[in-house]
Amino acid sequence: MSSSEANLREIKKVIEILQTYGNVLVPGYKNIPNIKAQDKLKYLVEKLQKEEGWTIEEIQKKSRRNITPKTK
Repeated sequence: MSSSEANLREIKKVIEILQTYGNVLVPGYKNIPNIKAQDKLKYLVEKLQKEEGWTIEEIQKKSRRNITPKTK
């Protein structure tokens, strides 16, 4: 699996957390143990833009695949 696929999968998880629970603390990355969900989403999007050269629109399109809204 490529790092871009892993990042997209992580973006999907963070989006689901934001939709379900709001801007809560989530597991961070590197030396940051916990981080707010919106900050992690921003970090992952910027990482894909830098490493893959993707636009925001491309990331949105790719990250929306296979996301199904949870019903309560």
